[in-house]
Amino acid sequence: MIDVIDHLLSAPAAPATITLAQPSVYYVFADPALEAESAGRKLLLRMGPGNAARVQAKLKEIRNRIAATPN
Repeated sequence: MIDVIDHLLSAPAAPATITLAQPSVYYVFADPALEAESAGRKLLLRMGPGNAARVQAKLKEIRNRIAATPN
């Protein structure tokens, strides 16, 4: 669980503009590097910088609680 949270917390900041492509019914990121990101990181990109920051703050809180729990 901590590895997944760390992966999401280390997500790069979203670029100023994100271009999408629609090769079929669904949209994808036009930038292959963004499209290659994990599903969780792509969700952070899609929700925008403000909401992503709030989610990451909550993830930090959860991670701290998990890490502080004795085994």
